[in-house]
Amino acid sequence: MSIETSAPVALSPLAAALRKKIGWLRQIIRFAVILWSGWILYLIVAGHGASGRHPPFVQPSDLLNAIFVTLLFSLAYIFKTAAELAEDHAQIV
Repeated sequence: MSIETSAPVALSPLAAALRKKIGWLRQIIRFAVILWSGWILYLIVAGHGASGRHPPFVQPSDLLNAIFVTLLFSLAYIFKTAAELAEDHAQIV
């Protein structure tokens, strides 16, 4: 019994661009959900802030996550630019 695998489907340029934009949006939404989930979890566990004290809205770990995500996006942009330059160089040579 053999399992047939289909060849990967080539996306049109419009579909590829849309998929890329949706991917960025998913990452931004995921980061926002992480920020909000910490706050909501605190409110549930701490009894809805009955003590009158609330934690800072943004925790230090959230800031570290934001810095890390920014670094990853920067590296992705740098590598994308490098790939475009290498492609241009290959066409010239």
